[in-house]
Amino acid sequence: MKFPKGTPIDWSWLNIAPEDMAAVEVGDLKEPTKPLDMAGQKITSLPTPTAGSEPATKEFVESLVQGLDWQDSVLDELADPPGTPAAGDRYLVIATATGDWVGHEDDIA
Repeated sequence: MKFPKGTPIDWSWLNIAPEDMAAVEVGDLKEPTKPLDMAGQKITSLPTPTAGSEPATKEFVESLVQGLDWQDSVLDELADPPGTPAAGDRYLVIATATGDWVGHEDDIA
């Protein structure tokens, strides 16, 4: 039997026992061809992802981000120390370092 697209279907007319309906596995369904509206429901019990294409929970991502060592941006690449740097300024010491920066090439000062 075919129904017009968007027609709500009352499955009770099929006279199928609830345990038979529950036997359908998600893997038995066709691949979605449009976004799946979860109507505000949450997806729960996701395993820890092991591949780049697997979903991850917000908590999993946040736990990884907490372990990152965030660094401020580098303002410039210099060979010698600036005259009057402000607190927190960061510079990349280039290969032709001079003065106090000799021996610190490729370091961040």
